[in-house]
Amino acid sequence: MSAKTIFISHSASDTEIMKFFHNAFKDTGVKAVAMEYEGWHRNKEPNWKWIRKEITKSKALFVILTKNVASIMHTRNWVAFEIGVAAASIPQKPVYVFNEEGVDFAVPYLNHYFPHPLSSRRDFEIADYISDVRAPTAKKDFLPQIIRDPQLVYRDKMCKCPNCMTVFSYWGDRMAFKCPCCGELMIKVSPKYVR
Repeated sequence: MSAKTIFISHSASDTEIMKFFHNAFKDTGVKAVAMEYEGWHRNKEPNWKWIRKEITKSKALFVILTKNVASIMHTRNWVAFEIGVAAASIPQKPVYVFNEEGVDFAVPYLNHYFPHPLSSRRDFEIADYISDVRAPTAKKDFLPQIIRDPQLVYRDKMCKCPNCMTVFSYWGDRMAFKCPCCGELMIKVSPKYVR
């Protein structure tokens, strides 16, 4: 039986963003799991063991990279640890990176990259930043769709960094962008060239 959870890696300071993501999980049959405060432990086990266990049994890892994550070294380290757990899991967990504009944070392992997804507007919609979605459902239903099935692959969104060779789906509208793994400038090319 497959896991019915997705682990969300984030900053506890991003309360509005987390409300948005928790609302997206409604009616999906999947539970969002997050460690809201690193200063305590669960079930008398260290935080890192609980986090590792939760990510390992989850369907995917959602990484919410904001200025709040980037500004505190402690939080940066926890997020890096969580990405490492997803990469080391057998099988590897899909990693979805939602990156706020102006946040520079290297992600050595990821499957989906959503650049500049977050808005200062209190009521932002995920459809505002997912451009040209060629999914079988409407844009407004896209996030619940990937929550239900994070293994989905959209060939027309795939790209490969020529520098670090990382392959991921790019969900932005810019033809030139920095690789989320190595920071090298990339030019999006047709999927037929992605191997």
